[in-house]
Amino acid sequence: MGVLGIHELGHYAMSRYYDVNATLPYFIPIPTFIGTLGAVIRMQGQMPSRKVLFDIGIAGPLAGLIATVIVSVIGLLLAPITVPEHAATSANAIQIRLGFPPLLQFIAWAPGQPLRYTDPKKAVNPVVIGGWVEMFVTFLNLLPVGQLDGGHILRAVLGDSHETVAKAVPFALFGLAGYLFVTRGDGNAVGLWAFWGRSRSCL
Repeated sequence: MGVLGIHELGHYAMSRYYDVNATLPYFIPIPTFIGTLGAVIRMQGQMPSRKVLFDIGIAGPLAGLIATVIVSVIGLLLAPITVPEHAATSANAIQIRLGFPPLLQFIAWAPGQPLRYTDPKKAVNPVVIGGWVEMFVTFLNLLPVGQLDGGHILRAVLGDSHETVAKAVPFALFGLAGYLFVTRGDGNAVGLWAFWGRSRSCL
């Protein structure tokens, strides 16, 4: 939640720099394993220019990226956790397997730290998951549609013609879901990107 908050504080700080009226960030509670759907700030009034819109839109992802790298490095340098034997072998245990994005793999490769262990009772420190969450949220936020950061950035760059690009996003997400279904047969990933493709098409 701290990393998500830094992401939004990036937007807030840039808003204050350009004297745009904005609220401090607040979190959206939702019963997930991280307890929130993310954080948002509210801005009132019109943007003075497309440059201001671009700078405010990109400030959040950049601030979040810096925080993500720092958190991920700290987590990778911390000792891995050890799952109790009774929990690792229990039929009632809930296991969540996360794919590691290229950025996280690079961050782990640079200091030579593992993301996976041959011992099934060992796993990366939970702090690493904080970095993973921000990477995932940032990727979704950079989709060039609606009121997401990517939508603001695209609107600042292309002006009124941004809608043409935004209309192609759902097709790209459906295509990604189809690719994952054919190449990996990963039902969870397919459902996730199909859901986001459907939700983007409704914006």
